[in-house]
Amino acid sequence: MKFRKFLLVLPLLFSGLAACNNNSGSNGSSDRHVQYANTTHITDYSSITTYEGKNFLDHGIGLVRLYNPVDGDTAHFFQRETEAGRDERLVKVRFYGIDTPESTGQIEPFGKAASKYTTDALNNAKTIVLTNGDLVEVKASADSTGTRFKALVWISEKENAPINELICLNLAIVEAGYSNGKGVADCPLADQFNAADLQAQEEKIGIWSGEDPNFPKGDAMATSIKDIVTEFVEKKGECPTYEGKKVRINGVVVKVVDDDAYVVQDFEDEETGEVERFGMFIFAGYKSYKALKTIGNDLTITGNFTVRYGNPQLTNVKYNPYLPDKDDMVINASGIVKPFPEMTMDEVDNQRKAINLIGTFKHLKATGKGYNNIDKTTQVKSGAMNIELEDDKGNKMQLRVPKNVWLMKKDGGVMDRVEDYKYLYDNNLYIDLTAAIAVYAPGANSDDGDSGTADDKTYWQLTLCSKTDVVYY
Repeated sequence: MKFRKFLLVLPLLFSGLAACNNNSGSNGSSDRHVQYANTTHITDYSSITTYEGKNFLDHGIGLVRLYNPVDGDTAHFFQRETEAGRDERLVKVRFYGIDTPESTGQIEPFGKAASKYTTDALNNAKTIVLTNGDLVEVKASADSTGTRFKALVWISEKENAPINELICLNLAIVEAGYSNGKGVADCPLADQFNAADLQAQEEKIGIWSGEDPNFPKGDAMATSIKDIVTEFVEKKGECPTYEGKKVRINGVVVKVVDDDAYVVQDFEDEETGEVERFGMFIFAGYKSYKALKTIGNDLTITGNFTVRYGNPQLTNVKYNPYLPDKDDMVINASGIVKPFPEMTMDEVDNQRKAINLIGTFKHLKATGKGYNNIDKTTQVKSGAMNIELEDDKGNKMQLRVPKNVWLMKKDGGVMDRVEDYKYLYDNNLYIDLTAAIAVYAPGANSDDGDSGTADDKTYWQLTLCSKTDVVYY
């Protein structure tokens, strides 16, 4: 099987990987920075002598190619298979021994910097190898989520680099000050992790340096969902005015998914009287806020703005009705949400201003194509499912069923297996559904059901918010 490189090689950073954030001498720390990552190799701490002829999922070590860098301590890879004729399997990796600040849904100080550090390192790598955290050749096992694998990530600037020249990226991240060493007691590299952690603290770099100068603080920027979405459309999926900034918007809660919500804001044209609606997704950071989960609440919401997988959203929101501060959500009024407009796929196609809006779509049929993002690769069931739908004109759109929503069969049974989507196709069922409109770019993350951004063409995905929003006939 031909092993393809995934990304173009960018200017190399490995020679300074461990020392790129060294501020020694300017902060009172030692003037001798120890290059722990650059001098720590697999063969010095393990009996493993090669990664050739092995793969990570089956043997605990193997060559992979980058699929999608997620944040400072998470990335997705395709592993090089050793079994003839087998398709590459997707491996979602949580980096062993580290825990960098959040930078995706929730955003924390130094989260973006940690994510950039890891992403740059992976993008520049020509050889990437995964190993188990204990450097033992045994079958890899999923973590507590059942969907990811903890691994040490080894990289090099060379194509097919020798095993004794690979650099441990996990250790480099600790050395650069973007994480402490965490849960490494059983790792042969524990002393290196602990020493690099202590050195970073002494040098006061990364998370140990004090306040993140790029983290939003102070008063929020007052704006509107319309202004944000307008720039998002004009800049073809980017929002430089708002990205990474603390912003304040108004919106009415119209749909809730777990603890998160879609809010909308209507604007009437003074000349024509036409009303335009704009939407925003609010990520609650795995916290449950009654104010955000109450349909019809008109809220003033303050949070950090970001574009995740091509979809604009607000994160780091909060609400404390007893001890509120200036950035807490404010309930302005409560009301009843009007029926959602009926929409067609033609109306949505390539219209970015429809992002995060809720629409009702009728007379859709499953094409017979669908998948569960985990079952297709690692065979671990998540419940999340993507189903391809088609309208009467032959337009296709993907329905995303989040893992905690579930899709119900007509007789009331739960569709919780990847094979269950065939129930719609085999029974020749049509469906009407109400769902949120999201960006989906197959070229970015099509195999595991995640989303991404397209440069010229925007592909759309409908996200189901509740099992009651589907009608079969």
